Formats: sequence, structure tokens, C-alpha cells
Amino acid sequence: MLVDIHAHIFEQYYPKTLPKVIERSQKAGVKIIVNSGVSFETNKEVLTLAKTYPILKVSLGLYPPHSAIEIQNIEKDFSFVKKHITKCIAIGEVGMDRPKNRKEVDQQKSPFTDVIRLANKHNKPLVIHSRGAEKHVINTLEQEQAKKVVLHSYNGPEKYAKKAIELGYYFSVPPRVITDVTFQTINDLIPNKQILSETDSPYLAKHKEETNEPKNVKQVVDYFTKQRKKDMEKQIELNYKRLLSS
Repeated sequence: MLVDIHAHIFEQYYPKTLPKVIERSQKAGVKIIVNSGVSFETNKEVLTLAKTYPILKVSLGLYPPHSAIEIQNIEKDFSFVKKHITKCIAIGEVGMDRPKNRKEVDQQKSPFTDVIRLANKHNKPLVIHSRGAEKHVINTLEQEQAKKVVLHSYNGPEKYAKKAIELGYYFSVPPRVITDVTFQTINDLIPNKQILSETDSPYLAKHKEETNEPKNVKQVVDYFTKQRKKDMEKQIELNYKRLLSS
């Protein structure tokens, strides 16, 4: 069973082609696409699309705020996630993103802490964005005793990856691992039992110029199967089921 643990399947990214994207994914053997919202509007769309396409599973998220308007909107976004918490299988994409100074660290850490506590309360996995904020993200997750964590497309410092591995966090890996040495270096560290497959569609395709689709999650599975000489499709399926059932 092929699982894409993290994608953004929205009309704005696939205008007029979204049904074909789903169809191609199904033909490739993908059974589950965890569709991650990042805002009030995309979270609403995630819920709507899940009613039409059973393959799409709901993950409601809050993208790390940068601008004043994003900071203003974060409370509304968070309220929406809380209201619909029973409809989602995960909370994400959430986390922190390249804070420039202490003020930005605090602005991003506060809503991130709130969402970790919400996930713990409802026993939901967190799908984590940590770009340029790996230290703050890992430390905050540890401080808040986050129960279920998936670090999506992690390619930060090795020392924080190693800490996350020790804490039992999962790592979801996109097709870019096939061509990107930084991704390869990090993902060589991850134990089989902590690997998940993702696409981050429409981003992080095998080649930068490509628009990614969930069907390409098979590329990730095939890459790890070849590298590790093990049936990683079955392993990743087991990891996914463990994440949701524990």
C-alpha cells in the first residue's frame, strides 16, 4: 500500500487537473493521501475535497506566521482547527519557519505550542515544518512532550535529526531525496521503523522544475527499497498504521 503522508492538493495548484491528479495517483497504487491545509481557506478546501475523494485524508494546519496579517489571522485559523478536530487524522502542516530574531521566534512559538497541546489532547499526529528553525522546533516538541510527530521533508542539521530520532519522531521523505545530497545525508540516518513517504505536492519533485503529484510517492518507496535492500512499501505501511494507532 502506497501512502503519501503529506501533500497540498488544492485547486489553486492543480486548476482543472485535480481529478486527473487523483486518478493518476490511484493508478500508481496510492491508497492514502494526507492532504495538509496551511490556512483557514485551505483547511476548508481540505474538508470539502475529502467528501468528494475518499483517498484524501484530512490534515488541518497553520503555516508559521511571518507578516502582521498572518499573525492577526492565526487565532481564527487555530479556532477552525479546534472546531473540526474530530474530522482530521492529523494536524499539519504546523511548526516554525526561519525566524529572523527573538521576536519572530516568540511570534511563531506561541501558536506552535498551542497546537502541540491540542494534538496531545486529541491524540493526533503532528506533521511538522521546521525549515531554518530546527533547534526551536525540536526543543519545543520535546518540552511539550509531543506524543506523535512527523518531521516533513527535514533537511536541517544532523544533530537535531539525531535528537529527533532518539525522541522517536518519524521523518517523511519526498522524491527530492533521489537527487538532493543533503536529503540523502539526513535520510541515511533514519531507522526503517521511523521512515514515511510523502510528496509535498506540488513541491519537492525529483527535479526542481517539475510539478509534483502524489503518484510520485512510489519513487520514494522504490528509492529506499533499493538503498536498504528491504521491502520499504510494506515497512512504510506498517509505520503509517503504527503512527495512527498508537
